[in-house]
Amino acid sequence: MHIAFTNSLEDYLAFGEYHYHNSSAIRRSRYITQGIPAVLLLYFIGLYLFGGQKPTVFFWMFLALAFLVFTRLYHKRNYLKRLTKMYHEGILLNTSDAIDLTIHEEGLSVHAGERQGEITWQEIEHIDTIPTHSFIYTGPFIALIIPKEKVSEGDFGPFLGELNSRLDRFRSAGRT
Repeated sequence: MHIAFTNSLEDYLAFGEYHYHNSSAIRRSRYITQGIPAVLLLYFIGLYLFGGQKPTVFFWMFLALAFLVFTRLYHKRNYLKRLTKMYHEGILLNTSDAIDLTIHEEGLSVHAGERQGEITWQEIEHIDTIPTHSFIYTGPFIALIIPKEKVSEGDFGPFLGELNSRLDRFRSAGRT
């Protein structure tokens, strides 16, 4: 079974958005980044309520709140900005070429222009699907991005069904 598709910057950003909100590693990083200003904010709220010079404590409380909002917005923006930079530097798969995926007994064959490779069933960690894309994860931060609307050859639904079926059979056989 075979499909062909192309990826664009929008597809990588869709993956970035999904991964940013669903990755445990990114969630942990986000909590650490936002934890310091949150603790400071709680400290200054406590000081404001239970003593201290009100105008000075209010100023530091406002600063801690601003820092918390800034880190929350900056963290996501920085993540997507790095993904965009990788796209423009050509680190990600060349998007001008069609990416061909073929299911075979040992896993998936991937062809993208001059590049080609094999992904074994054991290397596939999991498959996530959202209404517009499917992501075949081969690592905690690495996934093949399949935009459903940009499949130019093959049929996406049966391909994904066969892929999930074979992956389930491989895992149920205890070969993970």
